[in-house]
Amino acid sequence: MTLSGPYPISKVIERLATVSALRLVDGAAGLQAAVESPPRAVPAAYVLVEETGTPTGDYTDRYAQPMTATVKVVLWTRHAAAGTGAKAAAAMEDIERAVRTALRDWTPGYPFEPLWVSNSGNDQFFGGQLTRQVIFRTQYRDQEQP
Repeated sequence: MTLSGPYPISKVIERLATVSALRLVDGAAGLQAAVESPPRAVPAAYVLVEETGTPTGDYTDRYAQPMTATVKVVLWTRHAAAGTGAKAAAAMEDIERAVRTALRDWTPGYPFEPLWVSNSGNDQFFGGQLTRQVIFRTQYRDQEQP
């Protein structure tokens, strides 16, 4: 049995890599490295995914489980002067707008439905570095493929 899941986070990373406002796009390992040593290439985006499912349904004669995918995009920028949180925040707004434009209503293809913005915020500013989470959600059926 070959299923359609898991959600193809690699496709989200590829999509964000085309956003000119970003200098670096990576996954969970890149975020861990950035936490240990802030990235030199900013603005940066780190993409993570979390999935939850509900019990399988009787949709067809094949296995199918409804899933919700939560795509977390951690944005990272900085401003050269440590006390310039307002300038970093203004830059972050532009970065987030570009990321939302790239991902809102986008899908990596069937059977994955378009992404929509769920949450934004959880800003953290330290040493001239500003991070923010933008959370997208989508649904699909992790179903047996023909």
